[in-house]
Amino acid sequence: QLNVNDLELIPMPEHCTTVEICRCFDSAWEKESQRVQSSTTAADGDQKRIFKQPSLIRALFNAYGYDFLKVGLLKLIHDCCIFVGPLVLNGLILFLRDANSKWSTGYWLTLAVTSSQLIMSFCLRHYFFRCFLTGLKLRTAVIHSVYRKTLKLSSHERQTRTSGEITNLISVDAQRLQDLTTYLHALWYSFFQIGLAIYFLWGQLGPSCLGGVAVIII
Repeated sequence: QLNVNDLELIPMPEHCTTVEICRCFDSAWEKESQRVQSSTTAADGDQKRIFKQPSLIRALFNAYGYDFLKVGLLKLIHDCCIFVGPLVLNGLILFLRDANSKWSTGYWLTLAVTSSQLIMSFCLRHYFFRCFLTGLKLRTAVIHSVYRKTLKLSSHERQTRTSGEITNLISVDAQRLQDLTTYLHALWYSFFQIGLAIYFLWGQLGPSCLGGVAVIII
């Protein structure tokens, strides 16, 4: 059983420490602020200057987004391995029907489905681990930034924002960012899975497979 004191004996990776996470976000936020400041333009009608606000989403992406995108490769491999099972099952049926089939064919089919399941398990577990890790980094960076900004608020600015709004930013909004990372890759892999499923079904059923797709769309 893991005790609280055991956590002090387990070294935390440097990239997972609060100092490193906040340093990475501060660097990305500084670059984003400089980008917005350099793109500031003057208004056409008067002499007032229009200042754009730095994008928090862009800063978070520049800080942690590239590692999150690379995790999509694991999900791609996992989704490809999903369709190995049906293909191997079709091969096993043809193997059992043919009395003249070589035993080596059955062994290779068994090895293929076993290997695909192992690869799927490995990729999916590491995919979710990396997604949860990115979500924790986002949550840590947002909470740290909001708390640090709260300490710098003037008395006048404190009157315009209630403590409930600040608490929601720390507890609710930061948690939503963390939860978003787990299934954000679904924006592409859902279409990839549907496309592969239709492709293989078309090879087995022909145009009649589109009936199920029509039901889903309706």
